[in-house]
Amino acid sequence: ETLRKERPATINPRIGHGQTAEGTHYAGTLLHALPLLAFILLLSIPVTQAAVDLGLPQEGARLQEKPISFTYYVSLPNAEHCTLDVSGTLLTETAITQGLNTLTLTELADGNHSWNVTCMAPNQTQQSSTQQFTLDSTAPTVTLLAPTGTITNPLARFTTSETGSCTLIANNAPLEENIPASPNVPIERSLASLGYGAHTWTASCTDLHGNTAEPSPRSFTYQPDYSSHPFTIELNKETYQLGETPQLTLVAPPGSTVRIDVCPDQNGFVQCKPTKTSTGTGSPQTIALHPADQPGSYFVEALMNITNTTKLATETYSAQSNLALGIEHDGEELTGESITLSADVQGASGTATITWKLPDGTTKIGTSIETSFSSPGEKKITATATDSAAATTTKDLILNIKQAYVLTVTVKDKDTGALLQDASVQIDGQTKDTGTNGQATLRIQTGTHTLTVLRGGYAYARQDVPLTQDKALTITLTRTASPPRSPSAHLRSKAPIPRHLQQSSQQKEPIH
Repeated sequence: ETLRKERPATINPRIGHGQTAEGTHYAGTLLHALPLLAFILLLSIPVTQAAVDLGLPQEGARLQEKPISFTYYVSLPNAEHCTLDVSGTLLTETAITQGLNTLTLTELADGNHSWNVTCMAPNQTQQSSTQQFTLDSTAPTVTLLAPTGTITNPLARFTTSETGSCTLIANNAPLEENIPASPNVPIERSLASLGYGAHTWTASCTDLHGNTAEPSPRSFTYQPDYSSHPFTIELNKETYQLGETPQLTLVAPPGSTVRIDVCPDQNGFVQCKPTKTSTGTGSPQTIALHPADQPGSYFVEALMNITNTTKLATETYSAQSNLALGIEHDGEELTGESITLSADVQGASGTATITWKLPDGTTKIGTSIETSFSSPGEKKITATATDSAAATTTKDLILNIKQAYVLTVTVKDKDTGALLQDASVQIDGQTKDTGTNGQATLRIQTGTHTLTVLRGGYAYARQDVPLTQDKALTITLTRTASPPRSPSAHLRSKAPIPRHLQQSSQQKEPIH
């Protein structure tokens, strides 16, 4: 056996007297290891559950119904009984189960409460922690203040006894939801949207705990004071084309009945358009009126009626047509002469029909007609154009018809008495050629006119002819000294008489 020889102790100034250096080293190492040893010791200690733990209701719970069930967990061997303490109200249970247990409290006043559980076992007592909860099992009080009976101001007023939210109900249907509510602070909401008539209303309010109260509905009759309610009509234009639909903006009291008539703006009996009716809403409405089918001025009459209130509003407008009519005539304005009347139509809707009304009362239809007059004087002719849209326009034509007589001129050779064909008979701007019978017939108005007769190979004849009735004349022409150089010399001449011939000696034949 080997004997260890101890080293003598040495004195170190930083080491206590009587300590060795090795001892000091071991002590320092142990000092540094203490935290780690403490942690290891902590991990080695088993975790144990409290003997009594609380379940429901949890801390801060809000309850609204009774009875209330309280649950708790017991981990206490040989537990003999447990006592529930709810704000001083005690309830004891002797049948204790290790684990979940339940105690039920049937009666408890509303308000803030605290609760805990104490369990007893031989030689020991265990008590749980304490939790807080609030019980509110009472619905709020909702008071309906107004309206009732017959009202002119449709304002609902009510209160609720607790903080929460409310729903305004009218005629068994929600009118407005999620209305914030404070205790006993009046809430006001308009009922004007319900309109005139009988209605019911109530309010349903829910507090923060979910308790809801809804009083029985109240009845009321809304009869607005319409004497000051706006009633207006306004047209979108002042002038419309025929066939164009006027647009009328109507503002009338809600629930009112409005009768709308459109009539020609004329004196006496007039034919109005079919009546239109509308129900007022209180907001602007657009009404399409019947289009005008005749040009002229029209008035719109709107009669509003509700309960005992009646109001009248009027507007006026004019209607015009794009239909344009032009007429002209062709022919001499003389008795017995044929005159052609023609019409030109522009801007017609579809096709247009032209009707001519003549001075004798007869009518003719067509864009062009012929007529004549047997007597002189001023003659008024009226043309009316009607298109497919029933738009019409008229125009008058005045003719100044002069009296005319028939002048029959017979032309003969002075020497032989032979009838001369193709002689040119000119009078009052008219020119006619004689036929094989040597005659030309003209219609000349009353008065004295200059008659000129020309024929190739003959000296011309000129004569003033007074006409007051039908007349027949015979004109004789003298053959010129020089025969014509070619057959063309026998052709008639319609050219005006040359000036040098007018200045030479003229032959005037007597009138027979």
